[in-house]
Amino acid sequence: MPDISVDESDISPIARHLYSNMVIFDFATNYAAKNTKVNSAESFTISDANFDEFIDFTLSKKISFKTATEKHLDEFIKTAKSEKYFKKVEAEINALKTGLIHNVKDDILYFKDDIKRLLETEITKRYYYRKGAILNSLKNGKSIDKAIEIMKNKDKYNSLLKPK
Repeated sequence: MPDISVDESDISPIARHLYSNMVIFDFATNYAAKNTKVNSAESFTISDANFDEFIDFTLSKKISFKTATEKHLDEFIKTAKSEKYFKKVEAEINALKTGLIHNVKDDILYFKDDIKRLLETEITKRYYYRKGAILNSLKNGKSIDKAIEIMKNKDKYNSLLKPK
């Protein structure tokens, strides 16, 4: 059990999908082919113009994906039909379906921060390899921020070093 717990955010479904389906990898490769160098690994950030290019790149791939919620709803519909309850709850199910409708561009924009983090790390790898990716990812780490906060607070730091 750690002395201090830090809630690192989970990655969004669209970001996970883009990463696992090599869209982020492919964009980073194309980016590196067009740009011979980038700022230092620690300070590299993707510009809004580059992010817009990423959106266009992604949309040109014509990707589609289903969230876990959509998959569970599909399973629920199958169960409701097999148990003969579907007609009774059809209006509610349709309302849920409508609420869950998404399009890739809207999801990319909604989860922009997650996707930018992955893009920055992946692009940095093209120039500075694994070390650069690690250095770049540190700028977004809640754990690092918490560690710095504790180290600046001498009393808190010393209390953690004392045996319990």
